[in-house]
Amino acid sequence: MGAFYFHQNLDSHALTSYGSAAPIWLLGQNTVATQAALNGFAVTGDSRLRTNSYAAFGQGTWNISDRLALTVGARYTKEKKTGSFVQTVDGPDLSGLSPTDLAIARGSRAAFGAPNAYTNGTRENKLSGQANLSYKFSDAVLGYATYAHGFKSGGLTLTNVGPTVPTTIEPESIDHYEVGLKTRTPNHVLTVNVAAFWTIDKNYQATVYDPIRTTTYVSNVGKVRSRGIEAEGSVNLAEGLTAYGAVTYLDAEYLSFKNSPCPIEMQATFCDLSGRVLPGAPKWSGAVGGEYSRPVTPNIEAYVGFDYSYRSGIYYASNLAASSRIPGYSLVNARVGARIDERFDVSVWARNLFNKDYFNTLQPAAFNTGLVSGVLGDPRVIGFTGRVRF
Repeated sequence: MGAFYFHQNLDSHALTSYGSAAPIWLLGQNTVATQAALNGFAVTGDSRLRTNSYAAFGQGTWNISDRLALTVGARYTKEKKTGSFVQTVDGPDLSGLSPTDLAIARGSRAAFGAPNAYTNGTRENKLSGQANLSYKFSDAVLGYATYAHGFKSGGLTLTNVGPTVPTTIEPESIDHYEVGLKTRTPNHVLTVNVAAFWTIDKNYQATVYDPIRTTTYVSNVGKVRSRGIEAEGSVNLAEGLTAYGAVTYLDAEYLSFKNSPCPIEMQATFCDLSGRVLPGAPKWSGAVGGEYSRPVTPNIEAYVGFDYSYRSGIYYASNLAASSRIPGYSLVNARVGARIDERFDVSVWARNLFNKDYFNTLQPAAFNTGLVSGVLGDPRVIGFTGRVRF
């Protein structure tokens, strides 16, 4: 049993200032009216978010027989969020314009920012938990079935959205089912675990488009499903030599997402992504590795190891833009070290040993400007680690 408390204050300040190139870049024209509207125009947004979360949880196991056991856990969460948003605008005086240019300038400014202010809040009282039924077929084989229900906390939209956009985000409701086997040989030389899982996520939170404010925001879009199979194992090949591996097949898709903002290649405002793959969900992923160790003195054991991992390609953007496609890639890590007196461990290691170039993120910019920005994964990193066991 246990308890949890979380408190957070977040204050945000954003300033967007437009210069002389803004009219031609954003409006496609450079006239007296558009220059007066945007050159020197500034939009300021200030938001404040306060979060308080309390939880109590517990877990227990009932050994129904020598082979059959039931484990049940539950968590009750009480959470409150309050927020506020204020947007102000500033710019050169428009009073010297002709009536026609004045109307155009005011309309142009309104499209990029207008005074706006609101407060909002949300309260959640949620019960989550899981039940696991396990059965020992033998000392070397354990089967299990698990059901778990959880949630992802809701939130608040604290940005300049249109009057029809809800400013609260409902919590996600998640139901997870899993069955599996855990096996090992009597002498522990070989261990193999396999599992199949199925997860339904209702009120999934994703980025959607507001055509009134021409901006994007996070909202509930419907339902998603993830299902797959995973396996992992290890084997002692010889004295001091161990190999291990894992592989996952994942089928994840939007079951319902009818109002996604379209990627630039679709030339439309809204797209129905129902039935399409989820972003950030590789179809295949896996890893293999090994370690060899041997004593060099009675008190010192030297070792060398490596890890190879692979992930198939994904879409990073929630609207599955073609330009957000990150190709699959593989990485190799290596290490060499020594354990001393079963207390000290020193090692030199390398991550991304072959200095592979790959992207962690690849995101098209808003408003379909054609800009795509990404964050590269870490290059080769070499380091030293020392550990002491007390």
